[in-house]
Amino acid sequence: MRPDQRSTSITHRHARRDVARIAASRGISMAGAEAGYIALLALAWHLTGSASDASLVLLASIFARTAGAPLVGWIGDHLDRKLVTVVSELAAAVAFGSLAFAHSIWHLLVAMAVGTFAAACGGAALDAALPNLVPTEDLARANSVLGMARTTGHMVGPVLGGLLVATVGARAAFLLDGASSVVAAACLFGIRGSVGGSVARHAGAAAACARRGMLVGVHHIAHDAALRRLAIGWAGMCVCFAFVSAAELPLAVHFGVDEAGLGGIITVWCAGSLLGGWLTRRIGAGATGARTLAINALLCAGLFAGTGVVPWFSGVLVLMFLGGCSMAFAEVAETTIMQSRIEDAIRARVMAAYSGLMSAVFGLNLALAASFVGLTSPGTAYVFGGAWCAIAAAGFLLFAREIAREEQAFADAALMSDSTFHAAGELRAHAEPVHRPEPASVARARRVDSELEGAPR
Repeated sequence: MRPDQRSTSITHRHARRDVARIAASRGISMAGAEAGYIALLALAWHLTGSASDASLVLLASIFARTAGAPLVGWIGDHLDRKLVTVVSELAAAVAFGSLAFAHSIWHLLVAMAVGTFAAACGGAALDAALPNLVPTEDLARANSVLGMARTTGHMVGPVLGGLLVATVGARAAFLLDGASSVVAAACLFGIRGSVGGSVARHAGAAAACARRGMLVGVHHIAHDAALRRLAIGWAGMCVCFAFVSAAELPLAVHFGVDEAGLGGIITVWCAGSLLGGWLTRRIGAGATGARTLAINALLCAGLFAGTGVVPWFSGVLVLMFLGGCSMAFAEVAETTIMQSRIEDAIRARVMAAYSGLMSAVFGLNLALAASFVGLTSPGTAYVFGGAWCAIAAAGFLLFAREIAREEQAFADAALMSDSTFHAAGELRAHAEPVHRPEPASVARARRVDSELEGAPR
């Protein structure tokens, strides 16, 4: 094996180890968070006795993720991202672990807001760091591995939370949530690769860009035509998810399966997502093109609309399994595209601004969706969500066209540069030699040499 091949092999091996550590941290942290969320809803209901007051906990989380997005991104770009991820997990452990000793709804709201902000800091830093840890050709596979880890935690966490709440009590689930964040921090501490995130790492224009304010992410999205179209398309998907989320439990009640049916819907969706993540990992970068987003949106439009009209609950489960599989492709494609387009100096701020925007769209429409389901029916909400997926597909098609236009412009510029280079070379090759007059000193020296050669010895 040549030295360059050995170095590449070591780099890939270290990258795989770092991705494995991050995946383990994401799965463990997500499992603890989901367990804590189940306990949080139970405790909020116990303290207030009101469903509307208990829902304030969810609103506190959405508000922290949305309003805190500029600061979240600034932290991820200006501080070492490994340090940010570790400290964020430890801060989340303190915030969520403190819920075990909560005795008022205000303690729940403050702890939820602080914990959500800390988790958002870690998430934005990790998303921004991943392109620095793995080769470009492996970025889609790495994102699929992380997505599968999060999905696994999303499946396991509610089961653990439900068991703890039913057997020991909600406060035990909060302690589990805090402990899971500590374990996740330990996993992240073992990352060896360069993660970026410090202004000192950038030079010249990149450093000037990195030192700009917290709103540079919003500014970048607003002035990047492709990212604007991507945001429009994904916002349509978020509207769909808001209406579908509000209708999940009512749909299960409609079929007479209640909470068990809701658990079934979530489980089959996660199972489909795991399959989709596995397929995305096998396919790699070929599954993460811009058209993948449009195809997924059209598939989800049909699947959600079909869920709203199918007469059997078994049909609902099949359609949700397919929806989870399709969305796994879309989520990997979206994340990989953004990571590849954005320079490292501002990546955390752009991705945090994008995430905050989507969180705001989801939160606002979730409040509307609850009233919509009450006025119509769960099936109608699913059909309405499917219609929003069709609208999102139009945005993704515009995004794909913009990407194609950029690629064509880049190819034309490269071809023009290549043609100019060859033309200049041909001109130099066919140019006639230029005869310049010989300097007088050189002519005199030449005459002296000739006279010396002709002189008798």
